Amino acid sequence: MTVAIIVTVTVSLASIACALKYVTQVRSPQTERRNAE
Repeated sequence: MTVAIIVTVTVSLASIACALKYVTQVRSPQTERRNAE
């Protein structure tokens, strides 16, 4: 039981971290384009 909980928590944290990285990568070019305009 405890092992399953630890695995689920680690996987969820990893997915959240990947989502944050993707969001930052997507937003950074947009802001640069807006500033360039």
